[in-house]
Amino acid sequence: MLRFSCYQRSWLFSRTIANRQLLQDRLCQQLWCEIEGEKLCRSKLNPPATGTACATGKWCMYGECVDNSTIPLRRDGGWSPWTDWSKCSRTCGMGVSAQNRECDSPSPLNGGRYCEGESRKFRACNIKSCPPRSKDFRTLQCESFNDVKYRGGKHEWLPVISDGQPCSLFCKPKDPQFRFSAKLASKVIDGTPCRPGSIDICIDGRCQAVGCDHKIGSGAQEDICGVCKGNGTTCRTVEGRFNQLAGSGYVEAAVIPEGARSISISESKPCTSFLALRADAGTYYINGNWRIQLPGDVSADGTIFRYMRKGTLEKIIARGPTNAPLHIMVLYYGFNFGVEYRYAVPLHDKKKEKEDAKRHRLLHEASYGWVHGGWGKCNVHCGGGIRKSLRMRCIRFYRGNISLVEDIYCKGATKPRQEERVCNVHQCPIWWAVSPWRTCSKTCGPGLQYRSVRCMHQTRNGTTAESPSHLCPSDKPSGVQNCIKKACHLNWVFGPWSQCHALCGVGYRLRNVRCPVEGKCAHKPRTRKSCFKGSCYDWTTGKWGSCSARCGKGMQRRSVTCKHRLTGKTGNTCNTGSKPASARECKLKECKKIDVVLETVCNKNKYSSKQCQAVLKYDLCSTRAWLDLCCKTCQDAGRL
Repeated sequence: MLRFSCYQRSWLFSRTIANRQLLQDRLCQQLWCEIEGEKLCRSKLNPPATGTACATGKWCMYGECVDNSTIPLRRDGGWSPWTDWSKCSRTCGMGVSAQNRECDSPSPLNGGRYCEGESRKFRACNIKSCPPRSKDFRTLQCESFNDVKYRGGKHEWLPVISDGQPCSLFCKPKDPQFRFSAKLASKVIDGTPCRPGSIDICIDGRCQAVGCDHKIGSGAQEDICGVCKGNGTTCRTVEGRFNQLAGSGYVEAAVIPEGARSISISESKPCTSFLALRADAGTYYINGNWRIQLPGDVSADGTIFRYMRKGTLEKIIARGPTNAPLHIMVLYYGFNFGVEYRYAVPLHDKKKEKEDAKRHRLLHEASYGWVHGGWGKCNVHCGGGIRKSLRMRCIRFYRGNISLVEDIYCKGATKPRQEERVCNVHQCPIWWAVSPWRTCSKTCGPGLQYRSVRCMHQTRNGTTAESPSHLCPSDKPSGVQNCIKKACHLNWVFGPWSQCHALCGVGYRLRNVRCPVEGKCAHKPRTRKSCFKGSCYDWTTGKWGSCSARCGKGMQRRSVTCKHRLTGKTGNTCNTGSKPASARECKLKECKKIDVVLETVCNKNKYSSKQCQAVLKYDLCSTRAWLDLCCKTCQDAGRL
């Protein structure tokens, strides 16, 4: 049975296995299998299948080796009673309270099922609003780290919302010179809003949806009128469109009344102008004071406005209700192709209904007016200049449409003066201008590189000019730096070549080569070269033989042999040009002169031609013996 169990679970292993029984006392707790062809066992920590034999007359049941006649009863787990609700995580603004229970009444046994359902549940508590001007709950959590050192220093922290991790505590230093954010806690305190203006809250590090009935996960939603689970019949929707094609500076498009909900403001088409939001008192919440801000959430008059921008298309939304009137503004920068707005107000405001009806009726009546055709270029690049409005054009507004018409139609409208606007008020930039580094002063080893460093500034007309160094911000960059192209190598020190290590033939010479500093010299020269001591073969001569004539001129001969100097072996590599003579003339005494007359003509030599030439050479024809041997040669030479 054990073998069957091992094969039954072989899918848990990546290779073919063969069973092997190990750890008899724990056999029913873990199944071990041997890898075929290897001397090792592996386990996936799973127990053998129920009914696997573990000993004689025993089998595995729920991790125990028991008698095979015993079948333990299975027991399913049961929940304990819920604990009391925990203390609320917040005193106001909606906190979280929790209840817990355990699967121990009873605990699962002998393969029984674990309890189904949640072991923990939450509910919202202390949902009443916090007192006016109370600090945001996430802000308080960031401020709790003000006295804790971070990267060696302390900071006053402000909250930052991470879109990807809204329930982690991210904070940034209040001091604007520090431009970073830090994750100071992996989880915010339960009950912290996931995002500003949202009723969804963080619980155990996760954002949980909260219904308008303040129940976690209920899915209940407010209608457009702000009524929880309402049907939208307690309010009316006001919709409008602002169609002024062009304008100058900030122009009011509409007024959102106090108590408005479900507010939506959007541009009809992408354009170069900008949406802005202004309070009744003149304070701007979004894009005021000629400054365009980044998209994000803004708190204004009792609600949170979300400013969104995709390319040049803008939108502003808010849940409401507002506690004061708000003015929708358009900051003209070129043209605007229309602004659409929508909000809901309570039905009981009859006076407001009449005002809105009149306002929107006027939008559909034809009207004419002057607009300037945008702005000209600024007369300077920096330091503050002037740009003027372009030629005035007459435009017609009718039923939401805008069109250019002849100037005569605007005869009754006051033509504005050409406008001027301050532009490029930013300070002319000043900076350190550095040239590229020059070539290193040394081809190897440590050297120096130089570059020019000058303080430069942009003039108002856009050109650049040099400024005194003390006017440039920050420290002056260095004009010199260390450099090294490559490591320098020392020269090798040579000794003299030795005598040739050979008595003859090819040998070798040696010399000592050393580096003054170990490892600092490159490409070591050779310390050995071949040499030649001359051929090992030389001519050896024997003793001269006796003279060939007893009187007069004769010849002496000796042996001349090419032999190896060391081995004595004969060879044929000796220099023939230096070969010693093997014969020489000799003369023991003068011979008595005998006049002889040849009676016959000699026709043939008795000696070889080579030998007779030697007789002729050494003038031996006058000797009778040689004459007989070489008569033909002597006769032809006239030596008879």
